[in-house]
Amino acid sequence: MALFKWKGKNRYGDIVEGERRARSSEELSLVLQKEQIKVSEISKKRAELHIPFLEKRSVKPKELAIYSRQLSVLIDAELPLIQSLNILAEQTKNKYFKKVIENIREDVEAGSTLNQAKRKFPKVFDDLYCNLIASGEQSGSLDIMLRRLAEFLEKIVKLKAQVKQAMIYPVTIVVFAIIVVIFMMWQVIPVFANIFIELGATLPGLTAFVLAVSYFVQKYIIFIFLGIIAFIFLIRFARKTEKGRKIFDSMTLKVPLFGSLLEKVGLSRITRTLSTLLSGGVPMLES
Repeated sequence: MALFKWKGKNRYGDIVEGERRARSSEELSLVLQKEQIKVSEISKKRAELHIPFLEKRSVKPKELAIYSRQLSVLIDAELPLIQSLNILAEQTKNKYFKKVIENIREDVEAGSTLNQAKRKFPKVFDDLYCNLIASGEQSGSLDIMLRRLAEFLEKIVKLKAQVKQAMIYPVTIVVFAIIVVIFMMWQVIPVFANIFIELGATLPGLTAFVLAVSYFVQKYIIFIFLGIIAFIFLIRFARKTEKGRKIFDSMTLKVPLFGSLLEKVGLSRITRTLSTLLSGGVPMLES
């Protein structure tokens, strides 16, 4: 199926446009006519250069919350599910999320349920999301479940923002202090070292140690910066693995002040998730 760009007017006379996959421009024109859109222009979209390393292949919780609330509103307004997914796909700016929604729409058109179609994308829709969607489809209250999911995701986004805001100041102070210490060892201490050498004074053990560290930093400054960058990438990679994430999380929870804060945040998320699942009709054992 090819990707087409289209432009036209809806039943209210507003100019609308978007992108959609279809076998031909004629088929797309018929589909748009069924949606009460008067087509004025359809053209085949040119192939774009895709660089996998630079492509964004993730969906932020905020984007998922907006999608859930909008889908809830559209379903509550009694719009067909396929048409609702089309509207959301055309409005989504995240290209990866747009492809995900389009694939879900195609699966639903082929006869799949919404939760089955979403389970093909576990990185976007986790088990919690899919279980609540399944519960909503079975009970006929899909719009209500989507609204609850939107509220749940919005609370998570708000909580993360509050935690980040609380940690910005201390983290900034620590990073700035490390940079200042490295700069002093690299540029300031060597000046005093030359003075001590010229005077020929006997240096205390602590001062000699500081001068030795300064000499090491001055000689291997490039390798130190490369090591810091490699360490940051190593932590990010380790956190993507289950074992690495467990080690990192256990160490984080032992950090003074921040550990207790993160523990409370974790407990808050667990209780809120359990509340959402139980209110959505998911059995306790599955929750």
